[in-house]
Amino acid sequence: EEVKPVVTEVMRLSLIHLCYPQWFSHEGPAVSAVVSGTNSRCPSSPASSQSNGQESSSSDEESTTRHTLRPKHLFPGDDVDDGTEQEVAFTEFRSDVCKLIRKALAVDKDTALEFVRNTVSSITQGNQAAALADSQLEACLTMLHVCGEQKAYENELGPTATQILHCPGIMQHRSWLVQLQTLELVCKYSGAASRCIDVVCLPALLGGVRSKNPKVAKRASFLLVKFCKQHKAAVGPKVGPFVNELSSCLTIAPGQADRDYQDNLYEAVGTLLSQDIDDQAMTLLAVLGQFSTVLDRGGPDLVAVPPGGTTADCLYNRVMLALASLAKAIEKCSVGLEAWDMVLGKLRTSFAHVAVDRIIRQSMILLCRQLLQTLPSERLAPVLNDVLPVVKANSTTQSADMAEFLGFVSHLVTQSDAELGRGLVSSQLPGLVNDLAPAWQAMPVDSPETRREKLELGVAILTLMRDSATKQTEAFVEVLRSTPAVLGLLRLCIGTPGEVQLYTASIQIVSRLVEATSRATDPEFVRVMLADLLNLPELLPICVGALRQLNVNDYESVKAVFLVSQMLRNVGLTQKVLPPESQGRVQSVLQTTLGSGLAESPELARFYEGVVNGSLPPTQLRETLLQCVKITIAKMSDHHDDPSLGPKSMSATSPSSSPSSEPASPPDLPDGAATKVTSGEPSVATRLSFGFTNLIGPTYSGGPVRFSTRKTSSSQDAHPPPSLLLSTVSSRVQVTDLSRSNRTACLPMEVRGSAIAAMTASPDNSLLFTVDTDGFAMVVALSPGLVLHRMNLKTKTVRAAEFSPDGRYIAVTSGRKVVVWYAPSASTGWQM
Repeated sequence: EEVKPVVTEVMRLSLIHLCYPQWFSHEGPAVSAVVSGTNSRCPSSPASSQSNGQESSSSDEESTTRHTLRPKHLFPGDDVDDGTEQEVAFTEFRSDVCKLIRKALAVDKDTALEFVRNTVSSITQGNQAAALADSQLEACLTMLHVCGEQKAYENELGPTATQILHCPGIMQHRSWLVQLQTLELVCKYSGAASRCIDVVCLPALLGGVRSKNPKVAKRASFLLVKFCKQHKAAVGPKVGPFVNELSSCLTIAPGQADRDYQDNLYEAVGTLLSQDIDDQAMTLLAVLGQFSTVLDRGGPDLVAVPPGGTTADCLYNRVMLALASLAKAIEKCSVGLEAWDMVLGKLRTSFAHVAVDRIIRQSMILLCRQLLQTLPSERLAPVLNDVLPVVKANSTTQSADMAEFLGFVSHLVTQSDAELGRGLVSSQLPGLVNDLAPAWQAMPVDSPETRREKLELGVAILTLMRDSATKQTEAFVEVLRSTPAVLGLLRLCIGTPGEVQLYTASIQIVSRLVEATSRATDPEFVRVMLADLLNLPELLPICVGALRQLNVNDYESVKAVFLVSQMLRNVGLTQKVLPPESQGRVQSVLQTTLGSGLAESPELARFYEGVVNGSLPPTQLRETLLQCVKITIAKMSDHHDDPSLGPKSMSATSPSSSPSSEPASPPDLPDGAATKVTSGEPSVATRLSFGFTNLIGPTYSGGPVRFSTRKTSSSQDAHPPPSLLLSTVSSRVQVTDLSRSNRTACLPMEVRGSAIAAMTASPDNSLLFTVDTDGFAMVVALSPGLVLHRMNLKTKTVRAAEFSPDGRYIAVTSGRKVVVWYAPSASTGWQM
């Protein structure tokens, strides 16, 4: 009861301050976007407070003497020197008033809505609307609109809004600002007023579309599209009279109408024609006949740019956009296919007269995307045969344009039927790869921008190949036979793991092909695919060897490891179709590939058995391969550890460490793998992944602190001084070298919980064990900061953890208990 008067006063003052002052100009650039743009949370149409400065040209001087609410002055003085600045400030203030209304609704919904109902009732009774100033009336409508933004409130205010729709004084108001807000309410509350859709709502929107005020007409066209989509079942049968009434607005002629305005009208017509209705065929034929007449102009008139316009305003482009909006009607109106063929034929013959630029190219792509959904493939194929060469020729100057074209072709391949998709792959893919692969390899990478462009184009090429291999496998295999550049591009991208996106996309292509091969029953086909076309004896070592260069703390890299696991599993399934001697050769290739690319460990043997015999499910198989990759990277990092503290080397490894500390032992890797392979230049992802790492040091705010001693074989002291300081920085670990450079660095890993509850380092500083406040533990290779294993201790009471002096055990507190684990090692896959 104490809140109700406060909410009522807030709503009353808000209604007053929603009115705009006399000096506010609605024609300035400061508010043009607010008036003409799509409706945001704050209503799009503002109003003034005391006079008719916001009215249309038809308003007379009598409105200046109407009774007005007297709002408080927000700015001192009546003279406005800098109108634009004042108008922007007031527009922002009005937006804040709308937020205040929403707050009042949240505090006491019933009182706020009751105020709105009483306000609307007072202005709809008798001739009260005519007695109000335009700014006051518009402010009332704005408040109703703001209160109905939430769906629950919209339903409660439906009867209140219906009073507005049945009030002639408001629905036929001459102020364009009131008209704008009225149209918003018509579209928003038309569902609650379903009985007056034909009588009130549709005539109001059509009247707004025909308004001489361009702001009202453009906004009404946008709202008309929403209205037709909401009520197409009720409005659809009236599409004939609907189109006849808007015939002058739908006419495509030089300087006839705003492009966006007309696009909205055709979108509304296309929505209504996409139903089974009686007048559909005749209406569609009439509209297509108009397009045919426009295209018959030919020559310069068709592509002439109107004064002050762009290529998007030429007749040719506007016809394409209108056809794209009407394409949804093809499926429901088969009698119009001949008319569509005629119009599309005239459109194609005009290519010779059209200077295709970016705008025309995008309109062509949009039209083809829409036609793909409804036009039969035999009728769409001739259109694509003419459109694709034109679009491709216009996309060669910029890599972004070519990437857009490749994405368009990929969309056609994935969404078309089998026959059309097979034809697209056979006709388009060889030429695109032969033309683009050499140009892509020759693209410079001397700046982040050129790197990004090259990466985007490469991903677009591989995406097209991947979709072709997935949806049209047979056609892609034929391309693979006839186009050696396809396999060459795959081999190049698989051998460049520095760009993880290219590596992942290439692995996906090979995996799809191997998966399709695994379903084959002809042993000869399987042998040709594995040995000749894919050349797996050469491709697999490159693929697996590149895994050592991935950052397995990165999501994309982990995804790449999983895809490699899937590919190797498919190879294992495929070899079972072959004769015994061929199976032995495939198994030999797998064993050699895994042994030369990854460090020897029990996990590796388990993974090989899972691939060859199918003894592991896919989920366990990919997790096992991920562990193998982590073991390999950890061994390589420890084997080549720099004794100085740096971004990739935090401590030295003791050659006399205990047998349980496998990370300190030299890895069992093939010749040539003694040095970690890098791409020489940082990848695009690396260049764009900026992050601060404690530039001046954070403030310590609690958490475990550990001193750790770096043991060396030359040390004669039984108790050497500590050399490393491990401290917590929120959810990360900070390492400070105390004995050499006093440099500090944060490990790249991060715990899942909000903070670290306990941590300890192994005696030789090769491993770090952490437990966060949520009970999740991590085993980390201290030198590279690489997460080797994660586990859930299922308790939030861990307060301490410690390695045993020989490094073979870890003790962890859990409430009043102490749990002792065997320390993780490479032999156990770093698991505890």
